[in-house]
Amino acid sequence: MRTVFRGDSIRFGYDKHHPVLKDIAITIEDQSIYGLVGPAGSGKTTLAKVMLGLEKPDRGTLTWFNERINHSTNRRVGYVPHKKALFYDLTVYENVMLFGKLYRHRGARLKQQVEQALQLVGLWEERRQDALSLTDEQLQRLNIACGMVHRPDVIIFDEATSGIEVEAIPFIHAIVRQLHDLGMTIIYLSQNIAEIEQLCTHVGVLKDGCMIAEGRLDSLIAQYFKNPVAKLELEEYVEELTTQLSHYSILYSEANTLLLEAMDQQHDFQKIRSVLGKKLRRISPVEPRLANVYDRLVRRPRIDHHSL
Repeated sequence: MRTVFRGDSIRFGYDKHHPVLKDIAITIEDQSIYGLVGPAGSGKTTLAKVMLGLEKPDRGTLTWFNERINHSTNRRVGYVPHKKALFYDLTVYENVMLFGKLYRHRGARLKQQVEQALQLVGLWEERRQDALSLTDEQLQRLNIACGMVHRPDVIIFDEATSGIEVEAIPFIHAIVRQLHDLGMTIIYLSQNIAEIEQLCTHVGVLKDGCMIAEGRLDSLIAQYFKNPVAKLELEEYVEELTTQLSHYSILYSEANTLLLEAMDQQHDFQKIRSVLGKKLRRISPVEPRLANVYDRLVRRPRIDHHSL
């Protein structure tokens, strides 16, 4: 598979003593949807800015399309920032037109691209409205139109659904998928594990400025979970029973539900039934998810007495 971006030993900090990015290696394949996930402060946005050439790394090599960053590669990459780069006193149409001109598009071709971008994000009917009059969700759609009006080969989304009503998130996801179907490579930054798993073909996990895992989504899950995962539905609070299951790797626990990794489905399931007896309501095998990998790599399993 052709690589659109490769970074090796990327190190960056706003001062020499406190690096934000620590020797990061990252590879992004052509026409993939690459999810970059990590907690707040892990370095996702900083890495995106370094990749775009907005910040200069202290060391490391970065190539787009097998070239060092230059004006030509910059025109092939779009960016949808978390903090919207919009002009609120301009109309919807004027905002997208302005961004198209920044990429040196002109004339009838630019007008066609502006219309196509606004049609794709569902804002063509609102094109004469001032940006200030739009809802938060419409502003994000306008933000996307501005980031892709120049028809890039790659587009980077930074927390695309943050601050948006839950009901509007599927529409944003649909736009991302449509851009991917048009042949664009998507780089999607998020703290939301569920949407990363739902959207992405490849995943990179950042923690404290380090890339701690990277690969195809299915391969990454298989790498960290070679044994069966059991879901236990219990009669009592989880915390009161975890000591009885301490020799198992507990992946997640909340209220009366617990996920753990077994070694052998038949043997361990029988053993768990015998240990817990009537305290166990039901035990069933489940497919491990990206969230389980993330919990293992980034955070400890939660024990919470409150329901979901």
